Amino acid sequence: YGDLKGVFIFGEEDIEAKKKIAELTDEKKRKSDERLAALEEYKKKTGGLGSVLTQFQDTCFTKTAAVRKRFDKCMDGKKQKKGFAEAVLAETKPTDHDLTELERLYDVAFDDSARAYPEFKKAGATTYGSLPGEDLLDQMIVSTSDTPFSRFMKALGDSASDWVRDGHTHYAGAAGGKCPYCQQKLPKDFEDDIAATFDAQYQQDIRDLGQFQQVYKKETEEIVRLLQANTDDVMASVDLKAYREKLALLESNFEINRQRIAEKVKEPSKVISLEDTDTLLLEIGALIDDINKLIKANNKVVTEKRSSKTKCKTEIMQYLAFQLAAEVKSYNDEVARLNNEIEAITKKGQSLKKEIGTLTTQISELNKHNANTEAAIDSINKILRDSGFQGFSIRAKADEENVYEVVREDGTVAENLSEGERNFIAFLYFYHQVRGSMNSE
Repeated sequence: YGDLKGVFIFGEEDIEAKKKIAELTDEKKRKSDERLAALEEYKKKTGGLGSVLTQFQDTCFTKTAAVRKRFDKCMDGKKQKKGFAEAVLAETKPTDHDLTELERLYDVAFDDSARAYPEFKKAGATTYGSLPGEDLLDQMIVSTSDTPFSRFMKALGDSASDWVRDGHTHYAGAAGGKCPYCQQKLPKDFEDDIAATFDAQYQQDIRDLGQFQQVYKKETEEIVRLLQANTDDVMASVDLKAYREKLALLESNFEINRQRIAEKVKEPSKVISLEDTDTLLLEIGALIDDINKLIKANNKVVTEKRSSKTKCKTEIMQYLAFQLAAEVKSYNDEVARLNNEIEAITKKGQSLKKEIGTLTTQISELNKHNANTEAAIDSINKILRDSGFQGFSIRAKADEENVYEVVREDGTVAENLSEGERNFIAFLYFYHQVRGSMNSE
């Protein structure tokens, strides 16, 4: 009873302040309701951000499923929707890379068994084209000798010298000086007549033609061997169909030409032409250039395997980001719209919070200046007197602000009140707590 906390109430003279506090309190409630509505709208908009992100993640994951599966080893840290979407949004250089080239790079960079391959070799420059015999193919090789025997053969026709020369070459040595047909002994000067029949130019042309035949056969066989050897060790990804077809056609043309040259050698007066092989060699050379590009690219990736993996990972994300460019733009636009609305709602909420704080301060100040503990002392003591309790009363405790003490008439703290006195003073204390507050606000 010597240390009761004071009860703050308004006195009769504070009615206007009380009305003002009521007005401010109503305004504060209205502002608080507005702020609660703004907070609900803020939650709704921020929840919208989450929904937009989820939809974006689902779209990205669905649209790129096939590509991500093809480049699975490039997707470390991006195999879940969240991580993949974050990587797409973080990509600063979306690029439409050639998907076939990316697949080629990926298959080598992430293949533990990948290795370097030899490049295809081209056929070197041939020498048969510069031989003297080459220009004789489309010419009739005949003798210009003017002996009786040569005149006899010319009378028979240009081809007569061919079969005479051919027959002499094959049978003269084995005939034993006799004619291989009628078995009569040949004239003593037969060999001289034969030799005289074919002049020096004819003999030279025949030698040139024979040399041309040998060189052509050797070099064309070497070209075929070289081009066939290219197919001994080839990357699995290289398509050799066109190359093999061209090579087979080249072999066929070479064989046809060798046969025609053999006919020319057998019948020098016969005019022949060779099948075109130069065009085929150029076409095969172009195919080799294309194939070597693939081989060089493969070998470079194998040589720089670590950096090739990094390059592949970078470029596949650039490619995927390019493919999702429309989705990224739509997502960013929607996020920007929601963020603008959230910012506006946030500013409104902050403004309302500030206004509510100002109203709270104003109400608090009015309470502090107009609500007091003295009015409760006067009210309680009046009711005690009016009710017949005169042996004790309440007063403010000296040197302690807003503290009461129950005292006897002699000023001592009332320690031994009767049960009725205790109950009544307790009731009055409770009654004034209901009317007021235990603090000045």
